[in-house]
Amino acid sequence: LSIHEMKLIISQLKNKNIGIMISDHNVRDTLPFCDRAYIMVSGKVIAEGSPRDIIAHEDAILEVKENAYQILEHMKRYNKEKAVGTTVVPANISFSDKYLFNIGGVDFEVLHLGEAHGPGDTQVWVPEWSLMISGDIAFHERMLPIFENTCTSCWVETWQTAFAPLDPLYIIPGHGHPTNLAQVEKYTLGYLLDLRSKIKSHIDAGGDLSSAYFVDQQKWKTLDTFEELAKKNAGRVFEEMEWE
Repeated sequence: LSIHEMKLIISQLKNKNIGIMISDHNVRDTLPFCDRAYIMVSGKVIAEGSPRDIIAHEDAILEVKENAYQILEHMKRYNKEKAVGTTVVPANISFSDKYLFNIGGVDFEVLHLGEAHGPGDTQVWVPEWSLMISGDIAFHERMLPIFENTCTSCWVETWQTAFAPLDPLYIIPGHGHPTNLAQVEKYTLGYLLDLRSKIKSHIDAGGDLSSAYFVDQQKWKTLDTFEELAKKNAGRVFEEMEWE
């Protein structure tokens, strides 16, 4: 049976009030049409809940509610047929500083270390493995994008006071291959500090927005998306720093 055929059969049985239990490793395809999910290890249930439960920081939930539909409509214009069926699904479980859970005896910490790429940036920290799933606070091999609501000074502060002190041995960044702290620090904090320094010098010299786009960023030209983002980033940092 194909996934589509199985979904159709299950839907018909559900309409007749017949319960179905699925035991499958292919959760990516089966979860979307389940009402409840259980995770088992060695015959023991270690987690259960709605497959639609999504955890997010309270600021991220607010940001999604305020901006996601507009962003989705913009995305549909250039993705066209690829965007068919895409919908906005806000998180239904919120937290302010930390959300803890345990799977198979391993503690996971969902953290909000502070504002970085966006107001509600979230990280997943696994102390036992010294592993950080960083989300978009950390970039590797790709130039980071600076958005209209990105506070780069906040990003630098969060990195230096909260992210780096955890000193993770392994990092799965928001973009790029898994790596270590030194690498993401080079391409994230290093880039932010360098661009902010260039823009500050530009402002101190009396430069305006129109020329700020052309500050020297050649040091970062080997990064993926450099051509698409370098000038935009410079303009947005100028607009931020002009009033600092």
